[in-house]
Amino acid sequence: MIKNKRFRKWYSVHFPYKYAKKMEDEINNDFLEVKNSNATREEIYEAKYERDFNLREIFDTLNEHYSDEIILKAKKYGCPVPHRYNSDGSIHEAWEESAWGTLYLSDESRYDLKMRIREEEKWKRERISFFSSLIFGLLGLLVGVLSQI
Repeated sequence: MIKNKRFRKWYSVHFPYKYAKKMEDEINNDFLEVKNSNATREEIYEAKYERDFNLREIFDTLNEHYSDEIILKAKKYGCPVPHRYNSDGSIHEAWEESAWGTLYLSDESRYDLKMRIREEEKWKRERISFFSSLIFGLLGLLVGVLSQI
């Protein structure tokens, strides 16, 4: 485990998936230590509950982080993001609620949003390549004309 709190926070923000994997391994190792020791059935059950709770927290945090990244990218390209709530106040089917009440995109809606973002990125690349080839073609024409003079 990373001992320095400031570095741990920086690491968890900039490398969330590596940090989550490291934390998951640590949580599982702690559970295995309790399970392999001479612990009572209640202690093992309590350790299993704590492990499941901590793993769920990591899973929800990663989903929230990933959803936020995709939403920011979608807004950058102007892709429509589904609303969090319906008009009657219920949660939209594109969103899921974590155990702590925060919302993150469901797997299907994340996939759809990623596909829209890819289409926008492809369109942007095609537009840039069209204009750059046009500009370089005109420059080549200009150099050819000037060399004939």
